[in-house]
Amino acid sequence: MLYRFSSFTLDSTNYCLSNSERQLAIEPQVFDLLHYLVVNHGKVISRNELLDNVWAGRIVSDTTLSGHIKSVRKVLGDSGQQQSIIKTVHGRGYQFIQPVALEGDQTTAINVEPQIADNDTNGPLVAVLPFLNRSNDAEQQYFAEGVSEDIITELARFSDIQVVSRYSSFQLDSQAPTLDSFCAQQKVTYWVEGSVRKSENSVRVSVKLVDVSTRNTLWAEKYDKPLNDIFLIQDEIVETIVSTLSGQIQKVEMARANSRATCNLRAYDHLLRGLALHKNGYACQQSFNKASAEFRKAIALDPNFARARAWLICSSSNMWELMTEERINDALTQAKHALSLDSSESEIHRILGAIYLWARDFEQGNYHYQEARRLSPNDAHLAVKMGRFLAFTNRLEDALKLVRHAMLLNPLHPGWYWQELGVVYYSMGDYSQAITIFYRNWELGAYDLAFIAACHVANGDIEEANKVCRQALEEEPNASVKLFTQFENYQDESKSQQLIERMLAAGFPA
Repeated sequence: MLYRFSSFTLDSTNYCLSNSERQLAIEPQVFDLLHYLVVNHGKVISRNELLDNVWAGRIVSDTTLSGHIKSVRKVLGDSGQQQSIIKTVHGRGYQFIQPVALEGDQTTAINVEPQIADNDTNGPLVAVLPFLNRSNDAEQQYFAEGVSEDIITELARFSDIQVVSRYSSFQLDSQAPTLDSFCAQQKVTYWVEGSVRKSENSVRVSVKLVDVSTRNTLWAEKYDKPLNDIFLIQDEIVETIVSTLSGQIQKVEMARANSRATCNLRAYDHLLRGLALHKNGYACQQSFNKASAEFRKAIALDPNFARARAWLICSSSNMWELMTEERINDALTQAKHALSLDSSESEIHRILGAIYLWARDFEQGNYHYQEARRLSPNDAHLAVKMGRFLAFTNRLEDALKLVRHAMLLNPLHPGWYWQELGVVYYSMGDYSQAITIFYRNWELGAYDLAFIAACHVANGDIEEANKVCRQALEEEPNASVKLFTQFENYQDESKSQQLIERMLAAGFPA
């Protein structure tokens, strides 16, 4: 849709704002805020409504909201004193007061917003909310979240049950009003909620399965067990949910889902600590280093702990440095060893798929990604990473479908999902759409900017490419084309060389 007001045009399909045909730079979250105000022009929008619809109910401060309103006004040439476009209605909210003309649907544009498919044909959709930490020690929050994340992981193994990804479900709360709107929008059919109280030698887990449509509790249970029984408790929770929702799961699948990689509680505790650090480590190298240390502690306690070995490889490979052939071979050796310990762990197959992509062994990479998908068909993280692999092996339509599917499974996904979708559009040769998508990443970094610069070169806009290059180098002074492209191994080597040449043309050092 095109929304025209004053001298501005807001294109909601291609996520851009222009003023007299000149495209303006605008941050993704600021664009979303402006879009919501424009769509609801003339209406006074409360702070809570903005939080529900622009921030999906996430907790943000008044300062953040006010700062985004200020940014919207700035890009439009408005101000808090003039308020000629956005009016502050004290005590009530904000009002977009300019007349808005709507110019209809751009049917030729590609819609990148995820739409949840009809769950009647895809099985029930379950959201596992973060379990509450009932322990006296607030630092035990990682343990409570780890228990609920493990339940998500195990449920994702069943092909006839869809599970909302951890990233999305962990932003929800059973008492929050946003839960109802989220469940309605995403067509969630059931949610699981619970709590964990961990003491020195025992654990109490309370859990219940709720039917979204009726708010009826289908099943509830409370466990008071020795701490070492936490694995058995998780297995029983998964088994009960699966049998309640499906009843058709074969015993062999249940046996696979119930298998545990360790019975060592201390090793499991270090795994959960590492995962908590890794999940928050996309923009912080220090977090990856700490996570790796926790995974090593887990492996020291249980050398056969395949899952910890898999995550150690994953954290170690997130270093902002060059991967030598020796390091790639070492990662491959470690991953193969982890696989020999547990061939049913989908994360190991996913990591092997990535390593074989680095080594340009596309046949083996494809095998392991396919095996990972067979083991965990509803794992959003796996889906988006496999979509990237498919883009590099020229299965572009399949790549696009899979990354979009990941967004369906994880509707409140992290920003880097947009990065992966941007890589797919770049690979398809749709450079303008790729630029738009990369800018949707609210965690925008030097890597995204390098691809954006390459897109501008492909479009013949060298001046803009140079500008973006300078911005990337300000953020990451040690960046280089070799660093950016070391893992961008297209099966068609000419595409890899083309990407290198475009980044060089944009001004990045070799």
